[in-house]
Amino acid sequence: MEHLSSYLQLSEAERVGDIRIGGEKVVEVDISSAHLTILHGLFGLQRPQGDLYAAVPGVPRTVAKAWTTAALGSGYARTTWPRIAEPRLLQYDPQMIRDAMVAAYPFLLDLAVAVPAELRAAHSNERTLTALYLQAVEAGALTAAMRRLREGGRLALPTHDGMIVPASVEATACSALRAAIEAAAGVIPVLDVTR
Repeated sequence: MEHLSSYLQLSEAERVGDIRIGGEKVVEVDISSAHLTILHGLFGLQRPQGDLYAAVPGVPRTVAKAWTTAALGSGYARTTWPRIAEPRLLQYDPQMIRDAMVAAYPFLLDLAVAVPAELRAAHSNERTLTALYLQAVEAGALTAAMRRLREGGRLALPTHDGMIVPASVEATACSALRAAIEAAAGVIPVLDVTR
């Protein structure tokens, strides 16, 4: 077996199957559509029900998510795939995906507005700032939720958009993460739990 340098290199199923905290089985609690959820809050909007990446009919969730990641990283609603896009994405029309995503989430046309004005003024490239700011909001919320668990004597391991916790504290972890995202971004997230 290849040597892994981090538990984050394991698949989600491997993480919940192999990791133990204090000898106890774990669950992984993730923020569903994390950056789109946070954007809803930053724009003062309620998060719609369901999967936010299901806004593009006939396009797999992974493709809509890849387009969103590229758009957020670029700072604008892209009409082309990035030059380094995975070959599997090239069979899908990025203009059609953009049109459907913008119809569902018009704020994608003006992403920089989600970033506080003082940060935009201090940063030379507003386009790249949006993704960085979303990551900072998400990281701050995850840190707050993990701190709450730690104060209760429980360990949590961070993931990209969630945390791994002992199965016995699943409800507490969900509550802590919901509260932290609401405090950080003004929106109540939908959480996905992998057991």
